[in-house]
This record gives sequence, structure tokens and C-alpha cells, in this order.
Amino acid sequence: MRFLLSCVLFVCGFALANAVIGLGLPESVKLELLETKKSEVDVLFLGSSHVLHEFDPALFDAVRGEGSSLNMGNSGMTLPEQLYTAERILSMELPKLKVLVLEGLPWELEQNPANDFGARTLAWHNASLTRFMLDAIQASDLPKEKRQALTLNHIEHWWRRSLHLARGMDAWNGFWNPAFEDLKNARNLGAAGDGYWPLEVGTVRELGLRNRESFLK
Repeated sequence: MRFLLSCVLFVCGFALANAVIGLGLPESVKLELLETKKSEVDVLFLGSSHVLHEFDPALFDAVRGEGSSLNMGNSGMTLPEQLYTAERILSMELPKLKVLVLEGLPWELEQNPANDFGARTLAWHNASLTRFMLDAIQASDLPKEKRQALTLNHIEHWWRRSLHLARGMDAWNGFWNPAFEDLKNARNLGAAGDGYWPLEVGTVRELGLRNRESFLK
């Protein structure tokens, strides 16, 4: 009886701790930025570095003469991450959003091993997208051994995300260092304070020149 009670208490404690950690985990820097501008944004660009480095919201808005756009691109963004981010964007119910521009990214069953278990890769492994990926793997013509390896890899990402493994310190930082409320003229975003304004500090050319000058120094 005591053993059973201990197991029940352990499960309840684990579930409670997992829920608390989930509440403290910060969103990505880009989603935090969007949260502060959600009442004004009407056009969003979402994709990989091709989007990040080629769409300047300030220039885009100046040319069209109205509205407030935002670049949500991220270097190395994959299609599953794009779909997950698009779901999060649409769930925010942005009152003025008219257009969500998505880059035509390729569908790939494998992911770069260098990104395994990184925060961005873990983030998109929710139940629905993981199941979608597993179904696509099983329906592919890859060798059986390859399908098994990919399946186990994505399942491990899913359960690590579900249990918030090794995310305790991220949650702690999220509770004590919430996202900035006033981001006007701010360069640092996010709980860790190491984010940046996505292409809103000048045109792509100006930003590139400053990066080059910094590199040469």
C-alpha cells in the first residue's frame, strides 16, 4: 500500500512540476516580438534565411505607404517548424492580420543532426506534427532501417518536448525575466535578453554593411 501511494505521489508531483515548467518556458524571440505588436501587424513574412535577409518590413511598409509588417523568418527554418509557427501565429488571433506570406520550403523527412534536441527543433514536435511526420516516414520508400532510425529520432524529440526535459533553467529564467513589454528602440528581446529586432534596424543593405564593418574590425 505504501509503495502504491509513493508511486501515485511521485506521478502527481512529476505532472505538477512538468506543468509549472511548461508555464514558465518562454516563446521564441520572434513570437515574443509579435505578441508586443499583435494589435498593429497586418502582414507577416515567415520562412528561412531567404525570408529573413530579403524582406525588410520598414522598406516594405514605406513602399506600400500603409500598414505594419513583420519579418518572422529564421535561419535554417524547416517546413515543420514553419507549419508550427504558422499555427501559433494564427492561434494568437491578430486583429489586423490580412496576409501571412509563407516561403515554399521543401518537405524533408530527415533533419540536420546538428539541430537535434535544440529548442527550435523540439518546439515543433507537438503531437500532431510528430504524428504527421511519422506517417510520412512509414509511407516513404526509404529502407526499413532508415525508417526505424528516423521514427525513433522524432519520437525522442516528441517525448523530450512533452516532458520538458532539461528545460528547468529556461523556465526559471522565463518566470523571473519576462519578455520586454516596451520594445521601442530595444535591441534585446526574450527571457535571456539575447534576441534582436528582425530587420527593423534599417534596410538589408545597411544592416549588411554594418555587419561587414564589424567583421573587418
